[in-house]
Amino acid sequence: MKKLFSRLLNKKKHKPTAPADYDGLSRQEAFSKVYRDRIWSRTTPDESPFHSGEGSRNPEVTGPYVAAISGFLQEFGSGKSVADIGCGDFEIGRQLVPFATRYMAFDIVPELIEHHRANETADHLSFDVLDLVEDPLPPADIILVRQVLQHLSNDDVLSFVRKFPGSCQHLIVTEHLPADENFVPNLEHDSGPGIRLSVNSGVDLSAAPFNLQASSKRILCDVLAYDGRIRTTLYSF
Repeated sequence: MKKLFSRLLNKKKHKPTAPADYDGLSRQEAFSKVYRDRIWSRTTPDESPFHSGEGSRNPEVTGPYVAAISGFLQEFGSGKSVADIGCGDFEIGRQLVPFATRYMAFDIVPELIEHHRANETADHLSFDVLDLVEDPLPPADIILVRQVLQHLSNDDVLSFVRKFPGSCQHLIVTEHLPADENFVPNLEHDSGPGIRLSVNSGVDLSAAPFNLQASSKRILCDVLAYDGRIRTTLYSF
């Protein structure tokens, strides 16, 4: 799981504020800084220039996710295209590439994408820069968004949600949520390296203010970890 920051709490709005050195940065600048400063890997020395945190490498967390997604992709059948939005260090995406006919990986950090282009090879694999808030979503059968929305403000998440339905057949979202199910979802949050767990909240696209409309919803996997749970939810349209 990406390392949590200590946050200042606005008691009135329950809003964790971003660290001062992220003030005024665009989303691309902020997340480029996160990787450049190795914020999510401070306690995990690694030779890779990019590191998305322990949650992208801990097999107790990644194993159930890879098993659930690869199983779904096989269940989906042949000819499936996958868009992995917020692919990060690609430690997980690399394991899913064999199960897709076309695998498109995206991240907002240009240097990260250039690194993957130089180091990852497969005929049906591509890497491109994409801001899921501002940019049109790529045409794909299945969109994966793993522990990305938790780092965004409600306005930014809402901009993403408004692109559905119509962008894909299936949206698979993974979020770090409080372990106790009786939490208030979607408390306000500044876009940046931290997440809502610091105020005992988490992103639930089915709840207000997002209210994602899907024909069906089911949990693909749910792992207790890092003072909460890592839950992966499938939305079908």
